[in-house]
Amino acid sequence: MLTDLPVLTAERLSLGLTAVFVYVCMCVWIYARHRHNTAPVRAAPDTDWLIVYASQTGYAQQLASSTADTLRATGLGCTLMPLMHITASTLQQHARMLFIASTTGEGDAPDNAAAFVEQVMPLALSLPALYYGILALGDQRYKHYCGFAIQLEAWLQQTGATALFDTIKVNQRDPAALAAWQQALQHSVPQLRSLQSAAQQPASPQPASPDWQASSTEDWVLESRTCLNTGSSGLPVYHLVLKPARALASRNWRAGDIAEIVPRNPPHLIAAVLDQLTAAQGHASQPTKAGNQPGWPGTDLLADRQIHSDWHQGLADPLDLATLAERLPRLGIRSYSIASVPADGQIELLVRESRTGNGAPGVGAGWLCHWAQPGQKIELQIRSNPSFHIPEDDRPMILIGNGTGIAGLRSLIKQRIAQGHTRNWLLFGERSAAVDFHFADDCAAWLHEGSLQQLDTAFSRDGDTVRYVQDLLPARQTSLRQWVDQGASIYVCGSAAGMAPEVHGMLVKLLGAPTMSTLIASGRYRRDIY
Repeated sequence: MLTDLPVLTAERLSLGLTAVFVYVCMCVWIYARHRHNTAPVRAAPDTDWLIVYASQTGYAQQLASSTADTLRATGLGCTLMPLMHITASTLQQHARMLFIASTTGEGDAPDNAAAFVEQVMPLALSLPALYYGILALGDQRYKHYCGFAIQLEAWLQQTGATALFDTIKVNQRDPAALAAWQQALQHSVPQLRSLQSAAQQPASPQPASPDWQASSTEDWVLESRTCLNTGSSGLPVYHLVLKPARALASRNWRAGDIAEIVPRNPPHLIAAVLDQLTAAQGHASQPTKAGNQPGWPGTDLLADRQIHSDWHQGLADPLDLATLAERLPRLGIRSYSIASVPADGQIELLVRESRTGNGAPGVGAGWLCHWAQPGQKIELQIRSNPSFHIPEDDRPMILIGNGTGIAGLRSLIKQRIAQGHTRNWLLFGERSAAVDFHFADDCAAWLHEGSLQQLDTAFSRDGDTVRYVQDLLPARQTSLRQWVDQGASIYVCGSAAGMAPEVHGMLVKLLGAPTMSTLIASGRYRRDIY
């Protein structure tokens, strides 16, 4: 009926026009903001540098930050950015870029470089105006040493970009290589050269400054060491408990961080060197006494030096012990996922014994699993691994790992429980449930109390069918999709050879490549693999 229609009064008309005006203003604001957020990145001024990092465990990010600090100290403008945020437009509109790129697994790109590898590197870009430098981080023990950085360098060369200097490769944390990076920057950045001249520093390469070197180590004491898999068909796995040597030892770390151990040579190896050195100097040989005498100076001087079978080749004779120690490079650090949380007041590690080609224990695992004795000090530093920290909210978490990878996952679960977040799902794989289910009691307790909502295991040597952790996923596809749709983050910890790529491939198959790309870009897919 016409009498039911509202009467159009002046007041109603005014209110209506006001609402329309506000709506139009909101539309204009949203459009302007969209234009601002999607506008191309403007070319940087001549003084600006873009410092890009491809990091898996946080070390490349740390060095990128140190590089930025070095440039900013001279008044230069620079921007720090992960490689995943670099687009073709970014490359085209910047004239100076420094790449700090690590390699994971057997020559693979870190996870935060995946988008760049998939979306940018396939493009046939022309970048003749770009000048770049690359710091490549890797480990010579792997076949494809610095593999991703080498791929990045080859691609940049194809674009026509110009290298400011030869790519500098860093084996583990080699201080000489880091010093070479600083030296290369000084030669390539005029402001740094001016700063060096003003300080009247010598032109010869100097040791890397403290900001570039590993942070100070602390002494921890080996409290206990227990073999967890006696009778296993695999190599022994040891659970180590380390206590701080001082009451004020650093607790400024988080679940997911990395323990970096400074290993030591076994006494018998040092004894052999001292024996050869004594014989070369024409003195009587006392290998047993020299090598095992407490406080013997050679133990301290040679404890952290690389000693190969041909260590004496090319060395002048006679050679005193101190000079020999100076000429031998230091042992590289060994990195391990931490299985505990700061509230525990201790660092727990899970270390699998390794063997060299001749069957001898590896340096790092040999030190921790055999040569270090309970009560002995272990030199250690904790490195932040922000790419493996847990989210602050209570979103679901899916944790996938194998072998000693359960160490890193255990710390995450313990932290989640401490925060009252119980939507946790663990998938774990090993050889045999009877002897290889590390921290089985913890898992059973978490499951019983509801801190773990789901636990799935695969033991490859049990039963007639060989099953690995990635083989658990297809049967759980529906749950997997539901958890991801509910905002779950996926964390993977364990071996880079075999497990990690197989799990990744299965996740891509079950969730789809677009979903996996979204998870990586949003930080909801994180890995600590080795």
